[in-house]
Amino acid sequence: FNAYRARYKDKANVAFVIPQEGSISVPYVMSLVANAPHRANAEKVLDFVLSDEGQALWAKAYLRPVRAMKMPADVAAQFLPDSDYARAGVVDYEKMAAVQEAFAARYLNEVK
Repeated sequence: FNAYRARYKDKANVAFVIPQEGSISVPYVMSLVANAPHRANAEKVLDFVLSDEGQALWAKAYLRPVRAMKMPADVAAQFLPDSDYARAGVVDYEKMAAVQEAFAARYLNEVK
């Protein structure tokens, strides 16, 4: 989103590209705090962020919606075509954690 903002808001001479070889897509993460005193309000915030209206606000801030939705045409025109985003894969965080755990154990074993 930084490149989009630089181009459209700051009028910088930049272009946003996804390499032919691909890239990764890193989501913004939201969560609820366990035993939060105002859980119902927190759920309302999450519901709004994931609503069409909330996703449109993110898109206007140059962040692609996480849900399939129809963006306003002027906003959609500022993003790359969906076909370009097909080259951006998602990270398997569970697999990454397992590999990282094995790496950390090996590192500690060999460094000691």
